[in-house]
Amino acid sequence: MNLFITSTIICSFISLCTTSGAFFTEALYLENQKLGGYGTSLDSFLRYSIVALMISFFFQTLFSLIHKAWARGIAIVIALEIFIHNILSLIFLITSKKRTMKMFSMLFIPGEMSGDIIMKKHNCCGWDNSTQYLGLCTSNITCNEVISNLFPGKKSIIVPLLSISIVLDFYDFVVLIYSMKFISPHLPSFKRGYSSIR
Repeated sequence: MNLFITSTIICSFISLCTTSGAFFTEALYLENQKLGGYGTSLDSFLRYSIVALMISFFFQTLFSLIHKAWARGIAIVIALEIFIHNILSLIFLITSKKRTMKMFSMLFIPGEMSGDIIMKKHNCCGWDNSTQYLGLCTSNITCNEVISNLFPGKKSIIVPLLSISIVLDFYDFVVLIYSMKFISPHLPSFKRGYSSIR
């Protein structure tokens, strides 16, 4: 049984590295394209998810090594949480372009300095109207068009990386549930419990 638990810890670690790698790659791409650091939901998601996954991995490993039913139950709950998180992460990152574009559009309101910074960084003018900022920029290309073309599509590396993580997380979850029977092998069966009730 120790072999099963060891395999779940190894798979959990590989999943953590793979997921963190996907998030880091996405964050690095956004930074290289000068799209990071504007307080968008995508920025926050990538930043906090890596920290949350590291904490979850630590506690899942800790409770997996405790040979008690209650501890293994907590490990199962954490494994399920990580599994669901990575599925939702995949959906979120695939569909994040529209949501994040809306967040960027909010930066182009009068008096918002971030919009001016974006225009200087990307040599664009206004969000969806290049004449909106006459005198501040000379480009005929809107920032909406420029930023939209910078976003990675569905073929981004995050899709295969997160898909691998999801498979590994599912394995962890199933094996941890299976390991419960080795912790309490003398639990009464349904038939024995039914007979005692009668």
